[in-house]
Order: sequence, then structure tokens, then C-alpha cells
Amino acid sequence: MKDLVSELIAKEKKAEHLDDEIVRQRKKLREMFNNVKENESKNPFLQDVLGGYVEHFDDIKNERERQYDALDVLAKHVEKINEEDDLTDTMINECKSDKHQLVREMERIRNIINKNID
Repeated sequence: MKDLVSELIAKEKKAEHLDDEIVRQRKKLREMFNNVKENESKNPFLQDVLGGYVEHFDDIKNERERQYDALDVLAKHVEKINEEDDLTDTMINECKSDKHQLVREMERIRNIINKNID
């Protein structure tokens, strides 16, 4: 049992490290984009580079929009299930909890989308 706990802790630390690295890389990418954007008018060769960045950020935005839409479909489905008459109190509470989690995740994704637009 102790080996399993140690293994899980090690995996969690590795996941946290990877998350931190992703945040650093995204920040670096955004800084590089802003730098290219500022210097694009001085160097016409940077137009293609800027176009690549814009395309990359558009792809990310579109993927997040698809995630948001999928979560919205799930939230509506949970709401529809919750309206059924034959649900127990436990099932109703689970539906409410599930919907709350979906809405929170939708808000998180919307914040990411809005942050990337800036």
C-alpha cells in the first residue's frame, strides 16, 4: 500500500511540474507573439511569422469553443434528466452537483478564451 501511495505522490508531483511548464511555455509563446506583433511593421518577413501565431491562437480558441459547446450540451442534458419525475432525492442532488461542476468548467473555459483574445 505504501508503494502505491508513494507512486501516486510521485505522479502527482510530475503532473504539477508539467502543468507549471505548460504555463511557462504559454506565457513565453504569448510574449514572443507580442514581440513579433510589435516589430512586424519594421520587418516585412515577420508578417508570415505573425500569421502563424494568429493561426495557432485561433486554433486554440476554436478548440476551447468546441469544449465549451460540448459542456453546454452536457449541462442541458443533465438539466433534462433532472426534470424527470421518477428521480430519487439522491439522484436530483447528483444532477445538481453535476450541473454545477459543468457550469464551473464552462466558466473556466470562457475565461481562458477571453484571456487569449486579449
